[in-house]
Amino acid sequence: MRQFIFALSVLISLSAATTAEAKKPKEGDTTTTTEPAAAAAPVLTMATTGIADVDNVFNQAVDPLKTLQDTQTAIDNLTKNLNTALGLADGGSLNDALADLKTKAAGKVTVAMNDKQMPTLKPSDAVPEEVQKALDGFNASIDEISALVPKLAALPDQFKQIATAAAGFNPASLTKSGVKATEAPKIMKAITGNLKVLSSAPNVVTGLLDSVKNLTTSVSSTFGG
Repeated sequence: MRQFIFALSVLISLSAATTAEAKKPKEGDTTTTTEPAAAAAPVLTMATTGIADVDNVFNQAVDPLKTLQDTQTAIDNLTKNLNTALGLADGGSLNDALADLKTKAAGKVTVAMNDKQMPTLKPSDAVPEEVQKALDGFNASIDEISALVPKLAALPDQFKQIATAAAGFNPASLTKSGVKATEAPKIMKAITGNLKVLSSAPNVVTGLLDSVKNLTTSVSSTFGG
């Protein structure tokens, strides 16, 4: 049991990563650019054991984990779609894409907050086709992110509840479920792995919320002036 209590307390540090490395400042340039930080996005999944009593508990995490992955994908796609619409190189940063969009829009794009306090962009006058395409793609991504972000707040508690329910799994409980003694170590390894995923997931939530906050700040600062 001691190893399971330990597993519940493990927090895997997930380093924040930007969608692309920010450009290095030229020599003598004291200005800095804040690039929205994207949470590291490993594909977090629950390992199945084939034991119904075990899998029924961990399966409760499948949908919450999918919400994490969907949110990260939506954030990543926002930048990718902007770069594509504007004819920029794949892998370019969000800040560079926003700067390019502002230049090509020639002052004809404004920012406003939607009902989820996420930034949306609209033209104040006719704009080039590639700019309009970029705006449409950006706003579609914002709509997707806006629908996902409210779900994130409740996820840490959900992950903790699932981990607590799984904390009672041990060799004795597995035996009662019909597991052979020779199969128990493999199943215990899967259980421990799932507990580690559950303990790391709240850090991913924090990273995603930080990414959304930084994204909002970058868009507002670029088009709010």
